[in-house]
Amino acid sequence: MAALDLLAGIAAGLRASVEPLVAAASPALPALVLAACGDSASDVRQSAFALVGDLARACPSHLLPRLDDIVKLSLVCLDVPALTEPNMASANNAVWSLGELIVKVNPALLAPYIVRIAEAAATPLMGGVRVSRSLQENAAITLGRAAMVCPDQLAPLLPHFLGPWCNALRNVRDDHEKEQAFRGLVAVVHKTPEPAVTSFPAFASAITSWRHIQDEGLAQAMVQLLRYLHNGVGAEAWGRMVGSLEPAVRSKLEGMCR
Repeated sequence: MAALDLLAGIAAGLRASVEPLVAAASPALPALVLAACGDSASDVRQSAFALVGDLARACPSHLLPRLDDIVKLSLVCLDVPALTEPNMASANNAVWSLGELIVKVNPALLAPYIVRIAEAAATPLMGGVRVSRSLQENAAITLGRAAMVCPDQLAPLLPHFLGPWCNALRNVRDDHEKEQAFRGLVAVVHKTPEPAVTSFPAFASAITSWRHIQDEGLAQAMVQLLRYLHNGVGAEAWGRMVGSLEPAVRSKLEGMCR
């Protein structure tokens, strides 16, 4: 476990510069890391998935030959029976590392896995099992990243998880990961807008949860999405929807729509 933590620290510190070291140690290193991802000890899995995430950030090409194994091992950690208190940290790192890998991999390579990834990421959000806030937030981000890269495949699933997803997204701190997640949210709602109407309070709370968006393109996309929803339901229905919101959310939403 200490060796895994050391390697993760090196990968995080060197970033892309770690690639020659990983190349020299491949394919043995990825194989050993994946063996640790399937270890029976939760703390070993926790460290192993942290390393997978750092390698995904730094040199994802060395993980691609084992993409199938990475996805399968991650999904095992997110299965409902596995989401117990002792396993919470390893599940958290598993879903986080999946999110890091998703944004680095060609969407065509992800296509066979993306629905299963999204369904697994949605599981901690649905309320059927008690999970940590960190796991909820990382699951929401990974779900958003999946939607960002493969919106066509995930849009049909939106009615099943939009409300709980938005409830989790509104608690995520403003950063680059949240921006990617919201790019996914905007993309899938554009393709399947009805769930945003039926779960409008949760959707509006998520949209207005930002204090400051660095990505101006995303800020504009969210405003355009609100106008798209407005035009879709009509002024009268929109007025009722906005009027049903909590005052702070309503005020901020109205400010965005001006």
